[in-house]
Amino acid sequence: MKTTGEQIKSIRLKLGETLEQFGERFNTSKATVFNWEKGRNLPNKSNLKKIAEIGGVSVEELTATHSLGERIKRIRIEYGDNLQRFGERVAKTMGIPKDQAPADSLVSRWEKGKNRPNSERLKAIAELGGITVNQLLNSNPLSDYSTDELLQELERRGISHETTNQ
Repeated sequence: MKTTGEQIKSIRLKLGETLEQFGERFNTSKATVFNWEKGRNLPNKSNLKKIAEIGGVSVEELTATHSLGERIKRIRIEYGDNLQRFGERVAKTMGIPKDQAPADSLVSRWEKGKNRPNSERLKAIAELGGITVNQLLNSNPLSDYSTDELLQELERRGISHETTNQ
C-alpha cells in the first residue's frame, strides 16, 4: 500500500494536474503539495477530507501506512525530528539518559524495516505516537478511528495546519 503522500500524488496525477494546479484547489502553493507528496507534512483536516473525496477514498484509507518502519517514520516526522533527535526522544520517553539513546543509524534501520525496535522501544515509540503498541504493530494503526475521530486525532497530534502559506 502507498504512503499518504504517494496516494496524494497518485490522485493529483489521475486528475492530470500539476503541483500548482492541485495546490490551487486547496488555496495553497505547489511547495505545500510537494511536501504532502514527500511525506514531510500532511494536509490540514479540511484538505485531507477534500483530497479523500476527490480520490474516492476514505480519510482512513488515505492516511493509512502499512509497514512498521513507515509508521515509525510518520511519528518521527510528526515531531519534526531528525533521526538523532528522535532517538533521543525515544530514550527520554523510556527514562534513560540521552547518551544511551538509539543511534541515528539504528532509527534509520527501523524506518527501512531492516531492524525492529525491542519491546521497550516499541512502547516508547507508540507512546510518542499517541497509540498503543498493538496499533503501532498493526498494518493500519488508525483503523480504530471513525473519520471524525481520525480528523480529531490528527488535529490533536498537531497535523491540522499547513506549514506553508494558506
